[in-house]
Amino acid sequence: MTMRQKRACSVILACIAILSFPGAVLAAPPEPAPISDLFYVECYEPDGLLSIIIPADTGSWNPSIGLAGAWTFWTGKNIGWAPRLGLEYWTIKDGAFEVDAANNISVFLDGGAYVFPLGVLFRYSFPWTERWHADISAGLEYLFIVPTAVVHFKYKNHWKRWRDDQGCLSFDDRFAIAGDFDAVYAWNENLNFKIGLGCRIDLNTADNNFLAENVGNDFSAVMLKAGMSWRF
Repeated sequence: MTMRQKRACSVILACIAILSFPGAVLAAPPEPAPISDLFYVECYEPDGLLSIIIPADTGSWNPSIGLAGAWTFWTGKNIGWAPRLGLEYWTIKDGAFEVDAANNISVFLDGGAYVFPLGVLFRYSFPWTERWHADISAGLEYLFIVPTAVVHFKYKNHWKRWRDDQGCLSFDDRFAIAGDFDAVYAWNENLNFKIGLGCRIDLNTADNNFLAENVGNDFSAVMLKAGMSWRF
């Protein structure tokens, strides 16, 4: 092969490479593994959720808002477990405390309670479609409760002057049963968006947390939840 022929072959090969480059760049990448297959591997999944809390004792508590974060350890067979910590603020409902009062006595409530649920959940996940799956959770929580609720007694003394005596509501820390059902949309292999429904059953059996009355001493609730998680 002469030198001129070699140069001609080099030019032809270069032209073929240049013409084929756009096709190689624009060609569709290989299909990824189905996202549902990711639920059969060992991985971690931290999440954060915002909750609207609907108390079971609607006569004592107003609907409230809470935050919760969990870290799920998936074992590779759609089964996992997760420690979870939350922060909630419950607001007391005025009128939750009733007494037989004379006309010159008024009673009203103010404040609420901070609730810090700390617990462990056991989870089961199963896919619905390529992108959607469901998480079912159940476990036990311990509720650390910091009360801020105050009962105000306003009355006229012997000198016909108004007085405002105050008393605090007390709430013992307690155990509770927790359960959740979350519908999860897998945005990609890592990021997930969640909406769900949760419930809490208060296991406290104590009564009469203020003056032989039982005021708001039940933290059972239904929760509407939304948030996201990252699986890796």
